[in-house]
Amino acid sequence: MKTDNMDITIDDIINTVKSYNPQANFDLITKAYNLAYEAHADQKRISGEMYITHPLHVAMILTDLHIDDVTIAAALLHDVVEDTIYTIEQMKELFGEEVAMLIDGVTKLSKMKYKFLCYIIYVKQYKEYRMWTVDKKKSRKYMW
Repeated sequence: MKTDNMDITIDDIINTVKSYNPQANFDLITKAYNLAYEAHADQKRISGEMYITHPLHVAMILTDLHIDDVTIAAALLHDVVEDTIYTIEQMKELFGEEVAMLIDGVTKLSKMKYKFLCYIIYVKQYKEYRMWTVDKKKSRKYMW
């Protein structure tokens, strides 16, 4: 479903996840997208793009790393608690403890005032943590 200026769609994400994890919980990913889309419906980015483009891009980056369905759902929802009326408790009720914990972690990280914004992701299939940093001044992304 492409709308406005969106160059990545939920279908793109679903199809990419299917390519490496056909057993993924696609209902969870779709439910997360639908809630994020509705929650951000009236919000626009400074560029004029729909706000949902950012969570879609984050989720697509994670699919490139073959990240699991729970983390993809959290990526789609990561700004919902910070920028809408939804709470972490509601995320826990709707999506479970693990999704809520990931959302809460990213929300706390985004409140830090540093040159680099860091996201730490536990990659289940590799049983290790990976860090994604974004240089706020240069808009560069680094994956470690």
